[in-house]
Amino acid sequence: MCISSFSAAGASGDGQPGRRLNEIALQNAQSSLGVEHGFASSLAKPSAVLEEFRNAVPLADYEAHRPYIDRIWKGEQNVLSSEQPFMFATTSGTMAEPKYIPVTESYIKEFRHA
Repeated sequence: MCISSFSAAGASGDGQPGRRLNEIALQNAQSSLGVEHGFASSLAKPSAVLEEFRNAVPLADYEAHRPYIDRIWKGEQNVLSSEQPFMFATTSGTMAEPKYIPVTESYIKEFRHA
């Protein structure tokens, strides 16, 4: 589920999207990304999770995430997620290096559920 879907469902964070984002944040609070963005403290407040997420995690393109993905590619665990990816999806960019998207079991499950 993308941020716009969470936003469209209600910005208060009181509904299902806010609860789900809160669950995801708490599950990944000890990942490098979660620690750097304070998932355990700021995002653990269900009533304000959407606003807190917007404040804690700035929008970023792939290049901003490439250092994290490079660490995962080299075998480091607990980087973007507490779950290890079982594969990397790739893009076929014509102008730049290919982009590798870590794919986890939870991602597949969430994708199928949506």
